[in-house]
Amino acid sequence: MPNPRSIQAELRAALLENQRLQEENRRLQEALASHPSFTSAVETEMTRPAACLPEPVAVAEIAGPADKTAKVALFRSLFRGREDVYAIRWRMKDGTWAYRPDDKKNWDALSASRPEDRRKVDRQTRILYSMTDEVIRLHLEGKKTVGI
Repeated sequence: MPNPRSIQAELRAALLENQRLQEENRRLQEALASHPSFTSAVETEMTRPAACLPEPVAVAEIAGPADKTAKVALFRSLFRGREDVYAIRWRMKDGTWAYRPDDKKNWDALSASRPEDRRKVDRQTRILYSMTDEVIRLHLEGKKTVGI
């Protein structure tokens, strides 16, 4: 069990430190107030309105892209990545989700290779699909989940 005298001593020390810091803050605020360049900067900072979200009325007035082509173009301008390959979402055996490159495997080459060489042959012979407007359209429609 802690000693009550040591707890009281720690409390007194903390209260004295608190009082010292409050006095230091008061002195620094007075010094800052007496300096002309800092007061104008502080006043400007305090009078400047804080950044905030637009009003709901202003958001409601904004019209989205009219057709699917414009929506795909907007999406492509907002989300940039590699154009030569993209990833698709798939479910693993344990039920968790993951992403892998979307590709077409050369099954003839895989089945003709030895079991120890199949990974190497797969990497050498697969064809990776590139990111196209059609892939993005399918993603936006919810028919395909892709990542970049």
